[in-house]
Amino acid sequence: MPSNLIISRVAGFLGSHTPFDLLEITVIEKISATVEIIYFDNKKIIFREGDTPGPYCYVLRKGQVNLLRKMENKDILMDVCGEGDMFGVRSMLSGENYKLTAIVETEALVYAIPVKQVRTIVDENPEVSRYFAVGLASGQIIRGTDQKVKGSVHSINFQFTDQPVGILPYVLDRELITCRPGDKIKDVAEMMAVKGTGSAIVVDKRNFPLGIITDTDLRKQVATGKVVITAPVRSIMSSPVITIRSDQHLGDMVLKMMKAGVHHVCITEDGTNGSPAIGIVSNHDLLMSQGSNPTIVYKAIRKAESLDELKTLYRESEKIIGQYMAGEVPVSYLLEVSSFLRDALT
Repeated sequence: MPSNLIISRVAGFLGSHTPFDLLEITVIEKISATVEIIYFDNKKIIFREGDTPGPYCYVLRKGQVNLLRKMENKDILMDVCGEGDMFGVRSMLSGENYKLTAIVETEALVYAIPVKQVRTIVDENPEVSRYFAVGLASGQIIRGTDQKVKGSVHSINFQFTDQPVGILPYVLDRELITCRPGDKIKDVAEMMAVKGTGSAIVVDKRNFPLGIITDTDLRKQVATGKVVITAPVRSIMSSPVITIRSDQHLGDMVLKMMKAGVHHVCITEDGTNGSPAIGIVSNHDLLMSQGSNPTIVYKAIRKAESLDELKTLYRESEKIIGQYMAGEVPVSYLLEVSSFLRDALT
């Protein structure tokens, strides 16, 4: 264990940098007593992209550490760690392999903090958890300067993640358009046009959902001549359809949409394909009910064709995470959403 003088100096340094300045001094001193102080020579690799997470998270005391990513057999500089910055945190919290290589640019003095200590302060301190979540949205380092998001839940409407799906306007009140697998595409398309809807749920005789047909399916499969308009709906439907209960959280639904890469979710009585369909929710419904929508940003990232587009979408993803933080959205949800957005960007 370090001497009391060393513990005091480490605690003084950590306590002057966020997120440690959010903690009580006794907690900072307890962490400092477990810190290993490591000196690294120039060009020393602290951890490498693809490695399994080590036993420490790191805070840079002096020097410079560069974070690199291998792209087309070249090491691309992604970020630079300065005094007080933390790195190696994301892999510790997610359990994923390191996404970047950390290499010393100049001689560096680093505080290595045991993973157990960092996990404890994250679990026991909501403000620290939210701070880490906003840093993790970028997939890189945790700045030792103030990046707390200002604002209140009353100025934004991102408390939606804890609200039930059924709270969305009209999703349970409007008529659900359904059809059978053997119905002709032509007839279903006409029905969708008359009802003014962009989708129809394909159901069996018990009204259990089997799949979904959308305007996109009609454009890609029928309008292009790949499938004749007199063919049965089953020939172009997407299956299985993603389902959810009306009383499940909207946050759960957003994650389902992002994971499956879909624009629609079918509401069923028990949230599975083995019960009757009672409604449908689309990205458009989410967009109309509140501001920025992570599923829409996620889709846009996947389709972006230029660096300028990605830069704009990166800023939008940070905005979403920041708004979620201000709305005190659960950290587990924050981490999962930020992980999807970050992975799409990279």
